[in-house]
Amino acid sequence: MKKAIIIAHGNKPDTDVLKRYIDKDDLIICADGGAEYAFLAGYIPHVVVGDMDSLSKVQQTNLKKYDIEWISYPKHPKYQTDAELAIQHVLKEKFKQIVMFGIYGSRVDQSLATILFIAKQQQFDGQFVIVEDKQEIQIVSKSIEIKGKEGEIFSVIPLQQNATGVSIVRAMYPLKTQTIPYGSTLGISNEFKKSSVKISLQKGVVLVIHQRK
Repeated sequence: MKKAIIIAHGNKPDTDVLKRYIDKDDLIICADGGAEYAFLAGYIPHVVVGDMDSLSKVQQTNLKKYDIEWISYPKHPKYQTDAELAIQHVLKEKFKQIVMFGIYGSRVDQSLATILFIAKQQQFDGQFVIVEDKQEIQIVSKSIEIKGKEGEIFSVIPLQQNATGVSIVRAMYPLKTQTIPYGSTLGISNEFKKSSVKISLQKGVVLVIHQRK
């Protein structure tokens, strides 16, 4: 089944990284200047969303030669970031897998707000992966099995409240139905002992960050 690819206008994703995640039939939606990142990597977005303040007129002209859906918003007043608008658009389409690039950049406020916006989408029961260079970031409220290599680092960070009943298996520092307090660094810098790690929790929401080699 095809997945949705969202490219925001934060850090420019490496072309080789994009190629590892994007399949031929995937829907590519870009938040404003993220369309330039896609184009430079050899991809034509299916949808471009935003107020177009970070996509140059030249690049807009180049892209308008292709069959792209443009969803434009005024610069003022505007009450959502372009990244949030792109996520909202994708969520309406009922994809089971969403992969997002370009969340991080020079604006920490926008990065944090985007992650928290994703975290509150409790009605979404698919897989939402944020990719930043060699890092994969997922928001988990039940359980997840992540694949990697022995010695790779991963962290589990509670969001919004304490994470209770947390179990981690096949890791250097296993947990069994333990609480990770909100605001604690207890879940930082764990390591794979095998080729996969399973993380589960009984209550709460956690950010799982996997650092690939």
